[in-house]
Amino acid sequence: MSEDEWSEMTLREFQTALASSSPTPGGGTAAAVSLGQAAALSCMVADLTLGKEKWESGWGIAEKTQECAIGMFGRALDLATEYALAA
Repeated sequence: MSEDEWSEMTLREFQTALASSSPTPGGGTAAAVSLGQAAALSCMVADLTLGKEKWESGWGIAEKTQECAIGMFGRALDLATEYALAA
């Protein structure tokens, strides 16, 4: 399965393919997609924290979290693709 095939699927299509007996997408692809989603949620929380005086005590960790999570976006897609191509 190529990157274009699985990465352009709707969420419903991905879940259906994952539930099928097809080897791809498989557990590794699903895990990498989950990593990307976790990174996105981490960025969301950091964005909601940074610049808000109420949460100033958490700005430092929010900045570090955001830096780490941004790097995970691209890597998660790469990992998912590598797994899909290897299967």
